Amino acid sequence: MEKTKKANLWQSIAIVTVVLLMMIIPMTQGASLVIPLFIIWPVLYVFMIVFKFDYKKAENDAFNNLRKIMGTLMIVSSVGILVGAWIVSGTIPALMYYGLQIINPQFFLPTTLILTSIMSMATGTSYGSAASVGIAMMGIGSAMGLDPGMTAGAVICGALFGDKMSPLSDTTNVCPAVTGGTLFGHIKSMLWTMIPAYLITIIIFVVLGLKTDISGYSSESINTIINVIQANFNISIIALFPVISVIVLLVLRVDTLPAIFMGAISGLIIAVVFQGVNFINVLDVMVKGFSISSGNSLVDKLFNRGGLISMATTFFMILYSIVMSGMLESIGVIDALMGGFTKKVNTVFKLIVTTMITSYTSNILTCSGNAAHVITGEMLSPLYKEKGIAPEVCSRTMEDCATLGGALVPWVNGVYFSGVLGVSILQYAPYLFLTYLTPIFTLIFAATGIAIFYVDRKGNRITKEEHAKLYIEPPVITVESA
Repeated sequence: MEKTKKANLWQSIAIVTVVLLMMIIPMTQGASLVIPLFIIWPVLYVFMIVFKFDYKKAENDAFNNLRKIMGTLMIVSSVGILVGAWIVSGTIPALMYYGLQIINPQFFLPTTLILTSIMSMATGTSYGSAASVGIAMMGIGSAMGLDPGMTAGAVICGALFGDKMSPLSDTTNVCPAVTGGTLFGHIKSMLWTMIPAYLITIIIFVVLGLKTDISGYSSESINTIINVIQANFNISIIALFPVISVIVLLVLRVDTLPAIFMGAISGLIIAVVFQGVNFINVLDVMVKGFSISSGNSLVDKLFNRGGLISMATTFFMILYSIVMSGMLESIGVIDALMGGFTKKVNTVFKLIVTTMITSYTSNILTCSGNAAHVITGEMLSPLYKEKGIAPEVCSRTMEDCATLGGALVPWVNGVYFSGVLGVSILQYAPYLFLTYLTPIFTLIFAATGIAIFYVDRKGNRITKEEHAKLYIEPPVITVESA
């Protein structure tokens, strides 16, 4: 059988340069990335004709690649349905109603960070916590007059921290699996880089909260919003049942998608039974989103959202991104670019930096955090083993970069967080302190040797001194005299 032609390094650089420019230029002008991502398909087709790659195989591989993210696409569309159901059921209005009465605006940001951290840690999903607690906190923050980008930053930082620290998270299980480590060894290793970064992030949000101008905040304006909510919805603990049910289901390790489905259905039931909304009207809201004219512009802005259609942009961005990455992987672009990073890695520092670069690059090219983890783990874990570095160091570095960095990439996790929270990536990017601080600690520890763990050739943990004798110092050769 004839071997399929693959892209060389220079062809790969040319293709990726064009692809990135096609995405970055429209993004800097504030345009949606859906159409640029759609146009990339025929552009890649032209490249394949010019370089004589097998287009039919690339197309088939791209469609097969879609299977990897069908669950994500279902979650994205389901979240739109859930948000619509939770507004018409009074669930999100009730969360805002109670939150506005008990949360101090000056400590709102760290409170948001901690609440979403707990939610993600308990459920193992940053998507779920952003779509439930996160949406409620965005509404409360807007009512308090806080910068929505700042609030979104606190939501995402908390959601990602809890997701990484949770043994229920998919990435937290994937990373040690592909590197040969253990789940709880991986979590313990992440504590070294995550905890100092998280504590500093909390401090920054406390300072931001204290320095934020809340002169426009008044109990009178908040009471007006509370009264408008109360006038348009039946507010009671019953309205909170849908969000409580989702949290319970996720804690019980029910998969994210069924939990969201059940949350949406419970919202539908509460809307019909408790809010007195016609069943057909609730179904319409779940598709088209909620609409209200309360006489208060802020309340209308907060609640006129949700529905399946609201997630269309996010849905198609993910769809076209994965098709693009499937084609790039099929013609060998990713392998050609990634392979060059592993050359001349002869120190622990270089190995960790190479892991960081590979994680970020593969995340951008594959449009998937888990795909980036698999590529990085399979490519570099043999080097860690060869040099006697514990696999938990590799898996930790992968999470520090690909998992956290995905929130900054529009075609990875950024499109989801932006769509659910209703703010652009450019708005929340300045406040993703956890995303920037964690890799800094990764580099500091790589340079100083702090939290670098060593193993012998059988995988048993050893000291740095034992490692030096086993892997670095040349063996003493004695020659017996004749």
